[in-house]
Amino acid sequence: MTTLVANDDRLAREAVDRQIITEKLFLYCRACDRLDLGLMSTIFWPDAIAHHGTYVGPAEGFWRGALFFLSRIEAALHYASNVIVELDGDFAYQESLFTAWHRVAKGNLPPASFSKSPYAGDLAGADDMVFDGFPGHDITKDEDAVFCGRYVNKFERRNGEWRIIDHICFVEWEHWAEASERSPVALHNLARRDRSDPVYKR
Repeated sequence: MTTLVANDDRLAREAVDRQIITEKLFLYCRACDRLDLGLMSTIFWPDAIAHHGTYVGPAEGFWRGALFFLSRIEAALHYASNVIVELDGDFAYQESLFTAWHRVAKGNLPPASFSKSPYAGDLAGADDMVFDGFPGHDITKDEDAVFCGRYVNKFERRNGEWRIIDHICFVEWEHWAEASERSPVALHNLARRDRSDPVYKR
């Protein structure tokens, strides 16, 4: 009986850990879509590493640059699914599929300085040239760019808190299409790319 109770307690703790780790992934998606610097800073440990596309380096450099990049397009929605979490003491290994939609307006992205933006924070060595243009975009039209691939994350628990310590993202498929709204729903869109979005209202 004691063994059964102990096993039940262990399974319950593991279920909670899996839920927390999965929710952290979903909050990463929210931070991307709402351009939420404060929220994003709670997703990664300060010494985390990111492998995202051609970028390999400190995760803070990646996510600050990503938020700045996303702020320069009209909208984005990130989805994570098929989440698998393997627990190993104070570490966890997570794989998920992702789909990321981006609305990219016609023309070149307007000039902007990452290093002078709020997204750079105190990041050392910010390189403005990294954020010039949207690769693959046909500047003669408004476009929807959809990228699908996988997130492979290593989480670490410190003082009871789970955060990402190693982040890998790679695209396995992409699709571009000319933007075309065919209903008036966009006229009533409540989404905001800041903390005035309805999700933050309590």
